[in-house]
Amino acid sequence: MSVKDQNFFVNIAILFYNILYKKNSDVSTFSNNSDSLHISHSSILNEDVYISMQKDESIYHNLYIEQQLLSSIEDGDKETVLKYYYEFQQETLSSLSSFHQLRRHKNICISSITLATRYAIKGGLPSGIAYKIYDLHIQRTEDLKDKESVWDLLKNAFCTFADRVKAQKTQQYSQTIAICKNYIFKNIYNPISVKQLAKFANVNSDYLSILFKKEVGISLIEYIQRERVEEAKKLLTFTTYPLSDICASLNFSDQSYFTKIFKKFTNETPGKYRKSHVVI
Repeated sequence: MSVKDQNFFVNIAILFYNILYKKNSDVSTFSNNSDSLHISHSSILNEDVYISMQKDESIYHNLYIEQQLLSSIEDGDKETVLKYYYEFQQETLSSLSSFHQLRRHKNICISSITLATRYAIKGGLPSGIAYKIYDLHIQRTEDLKDKESVWDLLKNAFCTFADRVKAQKTQQYSQTIAICKNYIFKNIYNPISVKQLAKFANVNSDYLSILFKKEVGISLIEYIQRERVEEAKKLLTFTTYPLSDICASLNFSDQSYFTKIFKKFTNETPGKYRKSHVVI
C-alpha cells in the first residue's frame, strides 16, 4: 500500500472516530496509541457491521447524512451533494463550541475531502484527476484564516468532485481523446501544443485536431485555454498569488493576453473575478 493510500485510511478512520464519539481528534491524537487507531481503522472496513453497531440515534443520523453526501458525490449529483453538505455542516458545527480551534475545523475538512476523493474514484473519476483535486484543496486548507473559509473550501471540493464525476459519466470519449484530455489536465502548468499531444497519443496532428473538435465540440487550442482559465479561477479564489504569477505559471504569454482569454470564458477580468470569489 502506498503512503498516499495509507494516509487516506488514516484520515478516514479519524473522521469516523470523530463522528462516532463527537470528538475532534487529529493524527497526533493517535500517534502514541497505535491500538486506538487500529481499532478505528478496522471498524470502517465493513461499513454494514460498523453502522449496525451504532445504537445512538444522533450518531446514526450523522452517519446517514455523511453516507448520503458521499454517495451523491459518487453519483455526480451536485444538487444532492449541496443538500447534504448543508446538513452535514449544521450537524458538525452544532457539536463544536465557539471556542474550538480553527485547527479542528481544518482537520474535519481534510478528513472529509479524503473521503470525498475515495467516493469520486468509486464513481469513475480517474485516480490521477481525483488525487490532484485532493492535493489542491488540502494545500489550500492550510492557508485559510477562519472557519467560514474552511467550510467554503470544503463545499467547493465536494462540488468539484461531483461535477468531475458527472462529466466522466456523461462524456465518454474515444481512447485518443481521453488520453489527450488527461494529459492536458496533468500538464496544465506546462507548455502544451497540438504537435506535442499528437506525438503523445501516437496520431497525426491534423487527424487529432479534427477528431477532438468532432468529439469535444471545440478546438484543441480553445480547450487548453478553457482548462487554463479553470485552473486560474481556482488560484484566484483560494490563493493570494499576484495576477502576474498566475499568468506566468499557466503559460500565458503576457498579462494582457491572460486577461483577454480569461474574459472570453468568464465575461469578467481576473481582478474582478477574484474580488467576488476570494475565500482567503
